[in-house]
Parts: sequence; C-alpha cells; structure tokens
Amino acid sequence: MSRRFCKIRPSFWHSPKVLDMDAQERLLAIYLMTNPSFQMVGIYHIPQVLMSAHTGLNEESIEECLASLEDLEFLQYDHDRQVVWVVDMALSQIADNPNTNQLEGAKNELARLWEEEMPFVEDWLERHKRFGFSVAVLEGADE
Repeated sequence: MSRRFCKIRPSFWHSPKVLDMDAQERLLAIYLMTNPSFQMVGIYHIPQVLMSAHTGLNEESIEECLASLEDLEFLQYDHDRQVVWVVDMALSQIADNPNTNQLEGAKNELARLWEEEMPFVEDWLERHKRFGFSVAVLEGADE
C-alpha cells in the first residue's frame, strides 16, 4: 500500500550524500523517496524499467545511478529481486518521537517484508535499533 504523502526534509539538500550526487542521481534519489510504490521503512519492490519510465532516465543511466547511490550508501538494490532499500528513509518517514500508530505501522510493514523473505530487513533492524524492533518482535507481530 502506498502512502498518500511523504516527507522530505529541506536538510536533504545539505546532506553530504546528496552534495556528492550529480543531477541524475539526485533525480533518482528523490524519485525513490516519493514514487507510488515507496514504503515508510524504505524497503520495497521496484523494477528498473519502472524507474526508467517514471524518471525519463534510460536503463543504462538507472543502472549507473543505482551503482553510484550504493557507493554513497544512500541505498542498496537487489537486482535479482528488484528490491530497493533507501537506507535512511525511515528517519524522515517515521517521526522523531513516533507515536504508537507509527511504530505499529513500521513493525507490521517489517513483519510483512520478513515473512516474504525480502532482502535488507535484518540490515534495517541493525541500522535502526532506536525503534526497538528485532526479528523476534517481527516473528511475533501476527500473534
């Protein structure tokens, strides 16, 4: 389920990662944070052909941008599963002081991803320990 809105903080443009991006990489970065498929935890299925169709970048440029954005640690992309993880998306999409509904929504989304054996979930849990989720919490989410 896509969200009706997303947050991109103005500080995005001053981020060292963004300052190291060229114009095409910035376009793809913004697209991956705002497209109709995105999820607040930043892990979701998106084929490169769709990225190309939506951004107007050719598939070779998409491939180059993905590689550059991975080098900048902005994202990770699983080419076999066509799944992206926008590494710090959760920091802007989940409030600084998340309420119970936001935490429950994030936990449910992560549990769904875990159940579907999507890549990057364990890496997400490690990176975002501040939200207090673990594999055990995800496995018990449906109980």
